[in-house]
Amino acid sequence: AWQCQLLRSEVALAKGSTARARAILDDLPRAMRRHPWGRVTSDTLRARLDLETGDTTKGIRRLRSLTAHLTALRSGLPGGWLRTTFLLDRIDPYLLLVDALLSRGRPADRREAEGLLDDLALRRFLSSKPPRTRRGQTAKLRRRLEQLYDRLADGGTTTRGLNPVQRVSLLGAVRTLERQVADAWRREERGSAAERSSSARADVRADTDYVHVWQSGTIVRALRRRGSEIHDPGGLLSLETLRKHCLELQFHAHRVRATGSSGARRAFERRMTRLAAALLPALGLDPQDSARPLRLVLDGRLPDVPWELLPTPDGPLAAVVGMA
Repeated sequence: AWQCQLLRSEVALAKGSTARARAILDDLPRAMRRHPWGRVTSDTLRARLDLETGDTTKGIRRLRSLTAHLTALRSGLPGGWLRTTFLLDRIDPYLLLVDALLSRGRPADRREAEGLLDDLALRRFLSSKPPRTRRGQTAKLRRRLEQLYDRLADGGTTTRGLNPVQRVSLLGAVRTLERQVADAWRREERGSAAERSSSARADVRADTDYVHVWQSGTIVRALRRRGSEIHDPGGLLSLETLRKHCLELQFHAHRVRATGSSGARRAFERRMTRLAAALLPALGLDPQDSARPLRLVLDGRLPDVPWELLPTPDGPLAAVVGMA
């Protein structure tokens, strides 16, 4: 029932009826507010309401409290990879906090926003590398556990079923093995490379441009750091427009591969130029400054943009800057 109320509140907010959304949230039962996921969803909605009604400071305060609550919940999980995926499954409050900090525009807020984006980018990278088991111990235990599950499900062999004593004994063995699997997995997870490197941070160099590009609702946002200065170019373009650009590029690239005609190549180059004109000026990237390295930190949910091939007056972007 409370999930339905949260959904109704979100619908009211999407329609612009902030008073109606707030009234629904205020009617939520107190028992729901103690539910961990109910609290996360309702506090996120309340923060959005604060931001929509212009109370940015209150919204930021609420979001900071919420992210601290999520961090406390995450700290109890048994390993770095689980903690990483837990955060990425509940990423909305963090991105909403980034948007709120950037909208307020103070230098300290921009530094905090970039720190959050750095952390999210690192965790997204680590989430794609789940820990590998050492010496296959966990895999062997799991295979044995699955064999016991199969035996319980089939009642033993096809000619003789399990008697009550055998079934009780087998259930006890299953429960013991389940605990062994969980303990072995935790030990391997805690000793994994992802766990050891979860606190690592890239060295920040004064001669490098660091550019975050991420999806914020229906808009593609960006943030650039050059030395100690952080620049917020705001929304680059809509997510739908970027998808359209990328689909056009795929279409014309296929034409180039299929026909090899000069007309197909010119059409492809025109689309690349349009995409470069939409992205590079807003990011403030200077292709003339070839000595300055460029580090792009990209949201994995974005369409696949050929950043390294974006045209500049001196050639493709990757040919004129040190790009990674």
